[in-house]
Amino acid sequence: MQNLSSKERLIKATVEAIYENGLHSVTTAKIAKKAELSEAMIYKHFGSKDDMIVETFMSIKEALNSAVEASIDTGKSYEAQCYDVWLGHIVFFVEHEAYLRMIAQFEQSNYMTEAIRTTCLVKISTILNLFEKGIELGVFKPAHIEIVSAFFFAPILALSDSFIHKRLVMDEATLKLAFDSTMKALG
Repeated sequence: MQNLSSKERLIKATVEAIYENGLHSVTTAKIAKKAELSEAMIYKHFGSKDDMIVETFMSIKEALNSAVEASIDTGKSYEAQCYDVWLGHIVFFVEHEAYLRMIAQFEQSNYMTEAIRTTCLVKISTILNLFEKGIELGVFKPAHIEIVSAFFFAPILALSDSFIHKRLVMDEATLKLAFDSTMKALG
């Protein structure tokens, strides 16, 4: 962690501290200790603990969105592009368990304001456009984009957790069955 800037160290330490203590039990003292910095350094980079948590969440979402968008092959069929998005999320979360925990906790907390939610939606416009195309093509039922998103993304969180904790084997057959089930629920 020593090669990172102090702000990067604080963001990384925030993720780790939330993973170990939970979003609502994490303290600036725990974060500073994990980052091997003083608590005063937190306030040099962030206005408050809440600001640091929000910025940490946004940095994780940015990394997730970048990884997923890079995995989409627009030369593939529509369903194959959906699979790229779906699998890209799972692979990201399986590789970054602490990020999965932070996102899951943050999105169900008071930190998730309408402003943050709107910012997140803007950042995933490529994926939302893919969903809207699915509705237009008749691949998805003509439903509000919130419904499509909920049915598409909710299984990803649960499955990623099951793969991480070895309750399911992350093999081709399991992935295909789970993805096909998601698409069937939407279609």
